[in-house]
Amino acid sequence: MKFPGRTLAAFTAVLLYACTSADQSGDDPTPAGGSAGSAGASAGASSGAGATSGAGGGGSPGGGSAGSAPTAGGGGSGGSGGSGGSGGGDPTSACAVDPQRIYDDVDFFASDECRGRLPGDLGNELALDFAEQELVGAGLLPGNDDGTYRQAFAFNDGGNSGTTENVVAKIEGNDPVLKSEVIIVGAHIDHLGFEGDDIYRGADDNASGAAVVLELARMFQRCGLTPKRTLLFVEWNAEEMGLLGSEHYVDDPILPLEDTIAVYNFDMVGAGDGSGVLLFGGDDQENRWLTDLMINAADQAGLTHVIELVPQKLASDHAPFVERGIPICWGFSRPDPHPGYHSPDDTIDNIKLDSLRAVSELFWAALRPLAMGEEDQFL
Repeated sequence: MKFPGRTLAAFTAVLLYACTSADQSGDDPTPAGGSAGSAGASAGASSGAGATSGAGGGGSPGGGSAGSAPTAGGGGSGGSGGSGGSGGGDPTSACAVDPQRIYDDVDFFASDECRGRLPGDLGNELALDFAEQELVGAGLLPGNDDGTYRQAFAFNDGGNSGTTENVVAKIEGNDPVLKSEVIIVGAHIDHLGFEGDDIYRGADDNASGAAVVLELARMFQRCGLTPKRTLLFVEWNAEEMGLLGSEHYVDDPILPLEDTIAVYNFDMVGAGDGSGVLLFGGDDQENRWLTDLMINAADQAGLTHVIELVPQKLASDHAPFVERGIPICWGFSRPDPHPGYHSPDDTIDNIKLDSLRAVSELFWAALRPLAMGEEDQFL
């Protein structure tokens, strides 16, 4: 994450929402952050209730009438559920996120072989190749008009310059009307490279986000779903150099920005305490409907992960879309700060299965109905 001078600890306006369900049973108890989140939701009942009911004019995208949810299909293996994860769904379901697979992808991106994933370096290319292979394996189509899974752009970061690429893959919508509407699901795949014997592995920042994008792409195949809207999955590159990959996309979009109804962004979603997610700008008027969609869909799914709303920060790849008035939902595993930020200490040892599970379950709960044109059921 490109986050100079991060001062989240100084934020005073914080909204907490703990998604609860009377039918929740059989899951491990919520860890330390969960009880705090529940207490926060209770103590701040007045603001929490207002946040839930007050869409604030953000509005849902037009055209989608709610339909019956399709039957989950058989493709792929069911999620292992990792270490049991607090507040989560049924890890034995054929249509469930697989936090262990996400963790394994993080481990690869943060490996010696990827050596910090600096754009222009062979380690970055290895990470791009891996991501493309996973998206192809999940049945996604090439995202670029030229029939490739890459979008090239130039970079110049001091003495390091050249050409690198975003990885882009899509699932085309099948609804005659809604297929023209685009949902972008992305995270930056790059990090800071290496210096001497020190590898800046960026396990949390942002191998974790890159891996969650791959898992959400796999979920459509695993669940046997064909969305009504078109989805574009992107592994942004050169974020650490100043959001170059996402800036290039909005300057030269593959799919029209005017048809892009939502952008999901993941940055630093692997560390924390496993209790839930921070949504930056989640209470902003233009984004509030995406927040309400997540809150209500997660509640109906029986998830008890905490959703915490904090002020917007234009510090990751959602920023170019915010500046163009496109609704965004940026996830960051709670709480902040995370250990090892922009140092060689950002390793796989800091990654928690419970954090990966909480973030991926919450975002899948929201993404699925939006992709299927069923968001009206939750708004």
